[in-house]
Amino acid sequence: MNLKNIRILVHSLMTVWGLVLLMPLSASAQQGPSADEPGAVRWFGLLTEDAAAARAFYADLFGWQMERTSSGGYIADHDGQPFAAITQIGRTTPEVNESTWLVGVVVSDLRASVATARRLGARVLRDVSRAEGFAQWAVIEDPQGAQVLLMVPERPLGGIEGPGNWVWAELWTTDQEASSRFYSQVIGWKFVEVDRPDGPYPTFQSAGEARAGLVSIEQGELEPGWAPYIGVADLEATLARARKLGGEVLLEPNEEIYGGRVAALADPTGVAFLVVELEGETP
Repeated sequence: MNLKNIRILVHSLMTVWGLVLLMPLSASAQQGPSADEPGAVRWFGLLTEDAAAARAFYADLFGWQMERTSSGGYIADHDGQPFAAITQIGRTTPEVNESTWLVGVVVSDLRASVATARRLGARVLRDVSRAEGFAQWAVIEDPQGAQVLLMVPERPLGGIEGPGNWVWAELWTTDQEASSRFYSQVIGWKFVEVDRPDGPYPTFQSAGEARAGLVSIEQGELEPGWAPYIGVADLEATLARARKLGGEVLLEPNEEIYGGRVAALADPTGVAFLVVELEGETP
């Protein structure tokens, strides 16, 4: 989800959060025996026009350890385990022309998933590729326009649970029913509505675990896309630090939105994401 989308989101999020409530992934959903099962969200990739600026921002704000790649990007470690990448886009990536965070989902058969996605009307932005020692992967754009990375890991990925790591992702879509059918066939996710105090919360699940959420948006209100969340120990301190590092707070904490524990940020390159204060983590 890019900066333009999040700017519009700031004006409409109050309405959306009146219907659904964030449900962060539990430890069992991120780690453990099911961590790399098909359907698990195990990777996040930042596509940006300024990889060096993004590296400096995320390393300082969240303590990510960064290793430079031969292509000029970076692999991010969290407590010694790779869990994200920062990729420079430009002339070498003509299939991608917009900075964004990509959500990476494990599938059992990558070629079959890509073929199914294509048959169902998705655009294949990057066909099956391999990052040796990490994963086989591909990038598709679903029929509603949301981009997602499909992958088969070749090593443990995902980082260690806790502050500084990803805790949740939501698909913001203009057609929840069509999206549910699409991801069911491409990834194997099941659509399950979870009862919450503010009403039912639609989720994608597999192997008995909640993998991601769904949020319905109106046509023309937002561009469909994936909204990722990073867990933090102290939300106010994170926002203050982000400002000093050149980031922008797009949505301030509000008691009506998850008890004031959620905010939206844009990094210095203009790419947006959300942060959520983890319960019991504030010093």
